[in-house]
Amino acid sequence: MSKYKPSLLEQETIILYNQGEKDVEIYTHDPMLIKKLKEQPHIAKLKSVNQFGGYTYTIPKKEMVLKLKYHPTGETLKKRVLQAERMRNARQLKKNSQNK
Repeated sequence: MSKYKPSLLEQETIILYNQGEKDVEIYTHDPMLIKKLKEQPHIAKLKSVNQFGGYTYTIPKKEMVLKLKYHPTGETLKKRVLQAERMRNARQLKKNSQNK
């Protein structure tokens, strides 16, 4: 390994996913991602390690999952607020009818 240590901005993760190949290529400096890939040797194949500590793995596309955090839109939030209000009203009606 070289004495040069890449800055945090240079320690990136690049995921190459295209329609022409059956595998995804992942280049990373992220220690947690490297650990996860190392724990899956039957799926993740180590392609190379560079002199700066970057690892390149390949994995089959069918094993790749991209998860995005759900952020409700304004319209969805309005629906959720109305739904919560209806549920509160229904619970209150039920509670009142049980007390009679």
